[in-house]
Amino acid sequence: QNRLYGDPNLPLTGTITGIKNNDDITATYSTAATQASTVGQYDITAALSDPGNKLGNYSVTNTKAELTIAPAPLSVVVDPQARLYGDANPTLTGTVSGIKNNDNITASYSTVANLLSVVGQYSITAALNDPGSKLGNYTVTNTPSALTINKAHLAVIADPKSMTYGAA
Repeated sequence: QNRLYGDPNLPLTGTITGIKNNDDITATYSTAATQASTVGQYDITAALSDPGNKLGNYSVTNTKAELTIAPAPLSVVVDPQARLYGDANPTLTGTVSGIKNNDNITASYSTVANLLSVVGQYSITAALNDPGSKLGNYTVTNTPSALTINKAHLAVIADPKSMTYGAA
């Protein structure tokens, strides 16, 4: 079986073949993997139930299977921002989605633009903070954005003057 990191296990199933005489032999299937288990492979094993004590009549082959836990998708999308030349940068923001198991993954956002940056566009990027080392359980899509610095408004107003005709 296969599932994504952070998802619950699917019902574990298997097949018993070769039962004779309607012997009441059943199997239950289990794995050590839980919803919080990391990416990887985990054994699925079968335990036989034999209330009629008939297993002694069989040569049993019990073949294990694998549960594969694949990385879950994690998306970081940076919000676009704008400001005027000479103004301070706005608070840089974005959205992180797809976090499973309450993993403590956050994003910080940055740009090279500063108070003195000229008119234009500057990339805003996201860096993921992962104090619990859980990022290996995800396939990350990181979408940057831009900070647009627009022209500041500048007004020039001449002061009115008066003079007497013929005077300097």
